[in-house]
Amino acid sequence: MKPDVAYQVPLAGKISAVKLVQVNTGGVLLDQISVNGLVVRQFNDGDADGQVFLVQVTSTDTLIYQHGLIAEGEFFVHSVVFRFDGSKLVDAMKRDSTGRGRGWFELDTAYSSMAGAGQIVTKYKGITNTCSYAKSQVSCSAKVPRPKFSGRLKVKRVLSLSAPRVGEYTDPLWYRCKTKSLSSCNGIAINVKKGIAATKPTYRLRRADKGKWIRVCATYQYGHWGDWLCSRRSAAKIK
Repeated sequence: MKPDVAYQVPLAGKISAVKLVQVNTGGVLLDQISVNGLVVRQFNDGDADGQVFLVQVTSTDTLIYQHGLIAEGEFFVHSVVFRFDGSKLVDAMKRDSTGRGRGWFELDTAYSSMAGAGQIVTKYKGITNTCSYAKSQVSCSAKVPRPKFSGRLKVKRVLSLSAPRVGEYTDPLWYRCKTKSLSSCNGIAINVKKGIAATKPTYRLRRADKGKWIRVCATYQYGHWGDWLCSRRSAAKIK
């Protein structure tokens, strides 16, 4: 962020003005982060420029990265990540013993804050996170793991939604595909009873599934990332 510039970003579901200012208090320069005019964080690094990044991770939420200075070569290292809960900043992630963030939220272990535009790709346990950055702002997107299921493709056998390496799947819906085409899987989910969809992590194959293909869709959630995803169709018809 550039000092004294109000950035309009989504925070906690609302567009908010985030500003970084430097104030002199008794000869000590303090950096302050404000949200809609309210100071939510104050720290003393002596140089506000290039030490705070706004990272939009969803259409309704933005993370605030505060970097710390490493003396060698004017590099900055990721130290703390915050999110705004509507009234205050809260720590958005756990840090390891070095104080650096872990996993795919980390932009990089070290990079020059004076560098031009660039891109960093981080892979972490099935998640591919891509951050494109300039001097003042960073935008990130993630490719998260598609649901998978296991079990014998035979009537009366049970299929189980597989757990991801990190995060979790919730709100599963099982679908019956009339043909190999994935478009035939869309529409109304399988009903286990009249008016009751198959929404459990497991599904027992029924006679109506014979000769058809199966797929499952679910909401994936890990940290600030979430998406509704569907598995590939079953490798073969149900016997």
